[in-house]
Amino acid sequence: MKRLVVVADDFGYGFQRNLGILDCYLNQSVSVVSILANCKHTDHAVRLAIQHKVALSLHFNLTEGKPLSCGTDVSSLIDDDGMFWGKPQFWGGRGYLYDDIVRELDAQIDWFVDQFGSLPTRVDGHQHVHVHPNVREAFAATLSRRGIKETRLPIEHPSSKPHHTTPATRVKFHNTVQSESILSADVFDKHRVSYATNFIGLNTMG
Repeated sequence: MKRLVVVADDFGYGFQRNLGILDCYLNQSVSVVSILANCKHTDHAVRLAIQHKVALSLHFNLTEGKPLSCGTDVSSLIDDDGMFWGKPQFWGGRGYLYDDIVRELDAQIDWFVDQFGSLPTRVDGHQHVHVHPNVREAFAATLSRRGIKETRLPIEHPSSKPHHTTPATRVKFHNTVQSESILSADVFDKHRVSYATNFIGLNTMG
């Protein structure tokens, strides 16, 4: 028996996006909703999730907004204003410290427990940060330690290819994510964190 899991990312990112994701969930178009712990409309998403008993996972964020852990404790992850570096800068960097990643991931998992009363059954990465070469070991080890058994491995299915109008910068990012995901598989396996054997999602963006 094969299982299809359809995940809607970025719950909490924006008011209209929250409502659109909720509509998809209530109409059974998606299986799981992945919530951001520290975005502008996260509180709105939490209220919707509790009211409608939405099946949630955690969307681990290292690229937008401020960390949930004390900024001085995760200094390698933030700029001089105490904000995460942003997607291009994050993926272009390599100086992120193992302990900083663990500290912030624990903080976001703890936030999820405080809001919803239980651990998330799965955690994936916003903008696929969890497969970054400086992140994947800390990420998988933390999930294993916390008893979280599932994540995402964004290796695109061969039949899914970028549309001919996909911008070159996005294609480059997708190729980077794919190559780093291939290298992450052994790390996730080592820590017994499972993932779907097939993935579609990178080339449907936009």
